[in-house]
Amino acid sequence: MVGWFDVVKCWDSSLFNPNKLKEIADSLGWGLDYDLVEREALYYDTMFFFLTYFPIDLVFVGGSMINRVYLTEDLRFSFDLDTVALRGFPGKSPLLKYLLELNSILEEKGTISSVVIGDLEVRLGEVVVDVEKDFFPDVLSLKRVMPAMTFGTPLSEYVETRYRVETGKEPYASEFVRLKEDLGFIPRVEEIRIEIGISREGFKGEFIETDVRSLLEPYVKPKLRLKTKVASLETSIVAKLKSLSREFAQELVFDLVRDLCDLRMLALRYNEEKLRRSIEENDIHLDTVLKNVNLIKKLGREVYDSSWHLSLVREVIEWDKLCNLVAKIVKRLK
Repeated sequence: MVGWFDVVKCWDSSLFNPNKLKEIADSLGWGLDYDLVEREALYYDTMFFFLTYFPIDLVFVGGSMINRVYLTEDLRFSFDLDTVALRGFPGKSPLLKYLLELNSILEEKGTISSVVIGDLEVRLGEVVVDVEKDFFPDVLSLKRVMPAMTFGTPLSEYVETRYRVETGKEPYASEFVRLKEDLGFIPRVEEIRIEIGISREGFKGEFIETDVRSLLEPYVKPKLRLKTKVASLETSIVAKLKSLSREFAQELVFDLVRDLCDLRMLALRYNEEKLRRSIEENDIHLDTVLKNVNLIKKLGREVYDSSWHLSLVREVIEWDKLCNLVAKIVKRLK
């Protein structure tokens, strides 16, 4: 079991045990399956090595950052690693050479390993272009292929899809039997999604450099702690307000519910003058935000009540109260 997780360096190997995962989930009070604990462990490991060793400066942004740095209680679950390049780039192509450099560094750090199955080599811990998601001109979509035990794609299915082979036949079938016997479980593969936003101007907002906690703390602490650049509180609030000022569409409801949940940041202590100035600079119309909050209040309850991403938020605040709280503070900013 330990060898399967050799690429994971942020956590003690004893973490990857079903009993330990369940113990942590129970301690955290997560009323969900314990695969979330393993998901967070793999996410934090990816976050640490990607943001620490990618060869250009990146700023950590988005919901995952907000719910680890600012909203540290009653958080929203989010496991995509969203970043923005600090300096400007004319396109995505220049970043590909930095991806090669990153993987070279990860290889040196021992965070990439190979699993040989018959005549195939499965690389774990490596960061690659996510060709299925990489279709926006201003976003480079990547993924890190990680070993897993409780969630993700069974290794046999992953190999069949990735390499177009029949794993029920030799030389593969006996290799999977051996792996299961050696590990004591059916190995799985999870792909942690990573995005780098790019523009000619680079990151426009303000950022700070700070520690980024894991959701598993204080019940278990990482051996390596991430310190990185993150979008400032005011910049993060403005990004969510900007999203909520978009022209409303039914297909956006899920995203807008998440944005509204993250705007619990408005109840924190921020620099109001700086926030107002940034709202004006970004041409955000607060009347449109309020209009959309009212629409989401009517149409978003089902998403709020059913999404596992929001399970901890709804334990502490009812949907109408959340919408009213955000609307009240937005009105005050007008």
